[in-house]
Amino acid sequence: MLRASALVVLAVGLHAAGFALYLAGGALGSATTDDLLTSVITVTFCAVGWLVAVRHPGNAIGWLFFGVAVCSGVDGLVHGYVAQQLAATATPGTFVATAGSVADVAWIPVVFLPPTFLLLLFPDGRLRSRRWRPIAWAAGAGIAGVLATTWVIPGPLLDFPELRNRYGIDSPLLDPLTGLAYLALLVGVVGSAWSVVVRSATGARRSASRSSGSPSRASSQSWPSSST
Repeated sequence: MLRASALVVLAVGLHAAGFALYLAGGALGSATTDDLLTSVITVTFCAVGWLVAVRHPGNAIGWLFFGVAVCSGVDGLVHGYVAQQLAATATPGTFVATAGSVADVAWIPVVFLPPTFLLLLFPDGRLRSRRWRPIAWAAGAGIAGVLATTWVIPGPLLDFPELRNRYGIDSPLLDPLTGLAYLALLVGVVGSAWSVVVRSATGARRSASRSSGSPSRASSQSWPSSST
């Protein structure tokens, strides 16, 4: 329970610090709908993660919810910091540019962890069987690949076009690698969604077999055999 509470404080604190930086720099007007959505995600995923982690600490689902919440908190913090710095000075330094690059990729785990690993491990925090490992590997490789290729996109930053990406790489391999990363991610998303369908269908068949088997057992116990 202590670890879960600490993660709640961490995620909410990171996001609150970003909001405070918006206010301190007088840059609150530059906050977007995405920033509001990030606040909702942070609080919601913290609440659900805390409930699952406290009741079922061995279930990976709760800790995945916390992972999304912390990433969302980092996203709020770096956006607030960069917005405050851009409002305060016309010549931001290297650290500000690096924070802007982080802001450009911080959304990736927030967006792609829920439709992959949260679905794939639902509801007990484990893969249904070893046959689902390739889907998990595809999801992990896709998320990592999208993050890496987005990190090195050259030119102005997506969220802060005033800044150029200091880590950009102008390479003809970037587009093919980005395509491969999104393809792996697509396999992970579709496979994870299909795992939920398979679990639901399996559960429904088991429930049906139990319900159909119960009357027959009950009737065999209620009616005496003809030999008696």
